[in-house]
Formats: sequence, C-alpha cells, structure tokens
Amino acid sequence: MGRFHKRLHDVHLQLLDIEAKTRLRLMPPDLELLLHLYADGRLTSTELAVKVRCSPAGFALVKKRLLEAGLIVSERCTDDRRVTYFGLAPAVFEAFQSLESLKRDSSESKSVFSSFSEALVISAKDAVKA
Repeated sequence: MGRFHKRLHDVHLQLLDIEAKTRLRLMPPDLELLLHLYADGRLTSTELAVKVRCSPAGFALVKKRLLEAGLIVSERCTDDRRVTYFGLAPAVFEAFQSLESLKRDSSESKSVFSSFSEALVISAKDAVKA
C-alpha cells in the first residue's frame, strides 16, 4: 500500500471511529454541514441553514443529530444571548485536517477527491429526491 493510500486508510478509520463512538451513521446533509463548519469556522444557525439549503425542519434535525452525537459544539454569543454559534468538535476538526493534508500532499488526491466530491453531490441529490 502506497503512502497516500495508507494515509487515506488512516483517515477513513478515523471517520469510522467517530461514527462508532457516536453511534451515528453520517448522511450527506450531515457531511455537508460539517464541511461548511470546517471551511468557514463557527457559524450561527441562520448562517448554517442558508449554506446547507435545507428546510428549517430538516436543518433542525441534522443539527440536533450532530449535537447529540458530539460532532459539533454550540456556544452562546456573549453579546446577544439569542445567538448561538456552532463549530466542529476537536476530533472532527482533526479528521478534516487530515483529509486536507492528504489533498495537499498527493498528486493522486485530485482523482480521489474529485470522485469523493462527485459521489457526495450525487448522494445529496438522491437524499433530496427521497
């Protein structure tokens, strides 16, 4: 097994470990929300809902699942108690950082990550249709 595939395997094991510990099967909307939090840092509920483009009820369900599983954390705004910020839990942030370093370090990563992105988009579209 090459260095890239070994690291990709390790990241996959990290994600599986997170799923096993939280007893949560990550679905495309979950991953999309997590990816937005990784890319943009902490966001409010309103900001996340706009980015995920989900119905309010669907968004509330995804947010609740991820909070209960400990994959995201919430923090009240100190200036306005009505506002809550959401961010990634440390273990999830580390898993995404590992993926990011794989993406940067490998010439093979372009095909792997573009296939992953395409599969994620197709899965998300299928989930919306259902």
